[in-house]
Amino acid sequence: MKKKAIVFDLDGTLLDTREDIADSVNYALKLNGLDELELDDIIEKTGKGNRKLIRDCAPLADDKTIEKIYSDFVKYYSDHAMIKTTIYPGMAETLVKLKEKGYKMAVVSNKIDSITKKIVNHYFKDVFDYVLGGVDGVKLKPAPDMVYVAIYNLKFPVIDTVYIGDSLVDYETAINSKMSSIIVSYGYASRFELEIRGCPIIIDEAKDILNFL
Repeated sequence: MKKKAIVFDLDGTLLDTREDIADSVNYALKLNGLDELELDDIIEKTGKGNRKLIRDCAPLADDKTIEKIYSDFVKYYSDHAMIKTTIYPGMAETLVKLKEKGYKMAVVSNKIDSITKKIVNHYFKDVFDYVLGGVDGVKLKPAPDMVYVAIYNLKFPVIDTVYIGDSLVDYETAINSKMSSIIVSYGYASRFELEIRGCPIIIDEAKDILNFL
């Protein structure tokens, strides 16, 4: 696989964000009189955007309550997104090596754009050439729209770009974008789930990315 550009997913791929996401969801649920959820129950609902996450975590709430919970979540998470979040082992070193090899790299996340940029700038300052989170007018993953915006800004065609993520949503995104993919098994989906879905390249450690490019 000879590629010149890489589009990375964020949550579960570059960073372990589970605890900060779960804490923020539970803060918003509790603030609105709803029961808190277990971390795993929350994380299994992630991947398709913050608004859907909230709706799935409060399935019996009416639309007005959902909007209130969502607003409270966004406000809290924006200020608490970097409390317990950590870089996955070997990822920082891998990104340095990729930069040294001349790869152009982008991050595309369904997380709100302002929060995505804030997190990436904090953990990976000056590493990525383009960063995009969820914005109005651009369909979220697994639609290909966000990826196409990213590769347009990287100035590389699809054929020269690989997508790296951790979930079935990411694999579907790569398929919909007509891109090659590398899916990591250390994120929010199990290796079993990824294998059953037929992901062709699954890696267990961040450093293994270098072996497939």
